[in-house]
Amino acid sequence: MDNILEIKNLHTYFYTEEKTVKAVEGLSLNVKKGEILGLVGESACGKTVSAYSIMRLVQPPGKIVDGQIIFEGKNLINLPESGMRRLRGGGISMIFQEPGSSLNPLYTAGFQIEEAIRAHNRDISGKEAGNLTLSLLKQVEIDEPQLKARAYPHNLSGGQAQRVVIAAAISSNPRLLIADEPTTSLDVTIGARIMNLFLKLRKERGLAFILITHDLLLSEKVCDRIAVMYAGRAVETLGAKDLFSKALHPYTQALLLSVPKDKNSKEKFKVIKGNVPDPSSKPKGCYFHPRCPKVSEVCRREYPSFVEVEPEHWVSCFKLDES
Repeated sequence: MDNILEIKNLHTYFYTEEKTVKAVEGLSLNVKKGEILGLVGESACGKTVSAYSIMRLVQPPGKIVDGQIIFEGKNLINLPESGMRRLRGGGISMIFQEPGSSLNPLYTAGFQIEEAIRAHNRDISGKEAGNLTLSLLKQVEIDEPQLKARAYPHNLSGGQAQRVVIAAAISSNPRLLIADEPTTSLDVTIGARIMNLFLKLRKERGLAFILITHDLLLSEKVCDRIAVMYAGRAVETLGAKDLFSKALHPYTQALLLSVPKDKNSKEKFKVIKGNVPDPSSKPKGCYFHPRCPKVSEVCRREYPSFVEVEPEHWVSCFKLDES
């Protein structure tokens, strides 16, 4: 399967007078056409900054300082801002963490979807944009689309607001959709419906997804592949169906042990000791070594290479023989 997106050795830093914050450091990933890639890891591991880097939305004092972001054969790092404006929404769309913050409280849901449509199709008439808006609301399974199109964001439930955001995001037929914690503010039932909607859109439109989430159980069920990030780097990528059975990196294994068990299980989940390192003062060697139960001297001196241990399974660790 061909790649729709390739990230090669990406570095995104934030500069202050006192320090340099290395939020993303040497990230390399790929997304295949039509697949769902899960991006998982603790907070402050660089997942959201990676997404903003792909969209070229990193604001000063942040800056992409090195690497390549290749979308459909074009390196987005070299694309002028006018080209990126056309690409945002038209080629790549992003759904941000809080649906409420993505919608302007002063305008109706329908107006905001129509604005997204017009941004990439200046010649469309008002009537056509209105009809397309209703069609999109139906596609994202909004009940009473004509009524909801006239509603303001505060009149919508969390799930309805998220569906409106999704409708706007797919209004110009993007090929890649980045969803940053799209179910965080929703209850479990509504979150499951949003995930089913993503699967439906993938099937109907051939969309590729990057799903950023803390939920390992969700990523295993929904995604095709998983990329585990730690301290700004990918430390392991593997097939989603292999996540709980074949994970090799000590950090991935620790994340899996921290997943809450079934309420009837007598086995307690385990907490990972320590914290993700400050991105402005990362430790020498492997960044996970201060928290790693398998640490050795080489881990404290050098950063391990990212190696393919079997097809589509990459790991960055010196202790693979013990895993």
